[in-house]
Amino acid sequence: MKYLTTLTFAMTLIASQAAALSCIRPDVARTFQNVAAAEERFVVLLGSFDFPPQRRQPVSNDAQPQQVVATFEGQGLGAAGFVATEPKPVTLQTACAGPWCGGFPTPGQTILAFIEQTDQGDVLTLSACGGLVFDADTAPIVEACMRGEPCEEGPLRR
Repeated sequence: MKYLTTLTFAMTLIASQAAALSCIRPDVARTFQNVAAAEERFVVLLGSFDFPPQRRQPVSNDAQPQQVVATFEGQGLGAAGFVATEPKPVTLQTACAGPWCGGFPTPGQTILAFIEQTDQGDVLTLSACGGLVFDADTAPIVEACMRGEPCEEGPLRR
């Protein structure tokens, strides 16, 4: 009986340690559709952010959101597709879900990002599950969505 109690305790401990954040895989087309329907205003940017490198927080029950002001350089999405924009400041802020927090993009890496336009300025929220930052090669999908063509991830269907 003592063995069974010890085994039950060990399994409970292992199960609680193995609990992890469960996220839906980010999808650029779904994100485009969600931000297009949102009350908040968003812009889609393709380019890179320049900011001092930030340390990634370890997973911890004390995890706190972080933010940094970055300079964006690249292109913005308009009716005609992506066009060059002037460099502009964008606040990058992480968001946490329990002990898990989002991470900052690599400075200088070209990415596609959905930026919220707020009264305080442009903000990119980086959640623990992702969903607003994508690889640059997803740009054709977003351009198709903007043109009103089929808006789905994967090879474009024409």
